[in-house]
Amino acid sequence: MENKRQKVEIADIFRRFESDYYQQSNMTRVQQKAFDDIMNCRSQESGGHTLKCNNCGSVQHAYNSCRNRHCTKCQYLKQVVWVDKLKARLLPVKYFHVVFTIPGSLPKLFYANQRICYDLIIKSASQAILKAGENPCFLGAKTGGVAVLHTWGQALTYHPHVHLLVPAGGFDNDQIEWIQSGKKFLAPVKALSSLFRGIFAENIYKHAGELIPCNNSETIDIDFLRTLIYKNSWNVFSKPTLNNAEKVIEYLGRYTHRVAISNARLVDIINDEVHFIR
Repeated sequence: MENKRQKVEIADIFRRFESDYYQQSNMTRVQQKAFDDIMNCRSQESGGHTLKCNNCGSVQHAYNSCRNRHCTKCQYLKQVVWVDKLKARLLPVKYFHVVFTIPGSLPKLFYANQRICYDLIIKSASQAILKAGENPCFLGAKTGGVAVLHTWGQALTYHPHVHLLVPAGGFDNDQIEWIQSGKKFLAPVKALSSLFRGIFAENIYKHAGELIPCNNSETIDIDFLRTLIYKNSWNVFSKPTLNNAEKVIEYLGRYTHRVAISNARLVDIINDEVHFIR
């Protein structure tokens, strides 16, 4: 269904509002390339190719795909391969689906420092899971997980968060015995939230001198970062053990090679307003 011709596509929106968007926004080089690739994908600007059957001589002409990983019409095969490889690596155990989110005080800092902050949020979430697993009060074993970063919510708002698929257990220190966790959680979410916040704070303090201020009036230092980090509560959401972790992998796979919104969610453009399914 993803590649079915829609009434309106992302590329149509880009072409229609291209000049207005350029007047209002400054894109990075990577964003500009993605914008151009998506707009020109499978069009005359991308060139084309011809397929001819050796038996019947039938000829089929087609435009080339852009192959940009952010294009909603491309990367389907890579997505399938990614999902298939990950499924093959799953342990024959139950899994938790854990989501780590940042508080409302940090999105502006994240957007201005995406390279640093995206790396730190994934590392901090992973370290929180590992440390919680090693804690004898919770699991007391070495565990692991698969982490996938999402930067947008369902309503297309900027919302950096990390999805982790974590096995419901881990190996002991000798890596011989498998220790099973409880069915409801690997560790209490409040403990994970505090651990996640502390680890992220420790990690980002090391990069204080590299961070770009959100606006000209701010000075990035340890005190400023501490205020942002501890201003609001941090949230971690954990679902009970899953019998079929493959469904979660398929869900995560839809976002590994896709933009925030797919063509299938677009309805129409009416009076310069884009209507889509939430």
